[in-house]
Amino acid sequence: MSKYHSYEEARDMLIDKFGLPNVEEPRRDTWHWSTSSAEALYLGNSPDPGEALVMLTTKSFYTHQEAERKAQSASSF
Repeated sequence: MSKYHSYEEARDMLIDKFGLPNVEEPRRDTWHWSTSSAEALYLGNSPDPGEALVMLTTKSFYTHQEAERKAQSASSF
C-alpha cells in the first residue's frame, strides 16, 4: 500500500485482503477488521483533508507488547 492511494483504493485493498469489515464501529468513516491472527483499522477522518490512517497489527505482536508493558510496570514497584 502506497502513501498515495485514494480513499477508495485503500478501502478496496483492505476489503480484498480481509473481506468486509467485521467489527462494528460507531463512526461510518472507520472500518475495523479482526481475524484470528491480525487486526486492521482504517480511520478515514484524518486531521489532513483527503488523507486516512491505516493501522495493521498481528495478534502475536500485540500479545508480546502487552507482556513487555506488564513487565515494565511490575519492575517499577
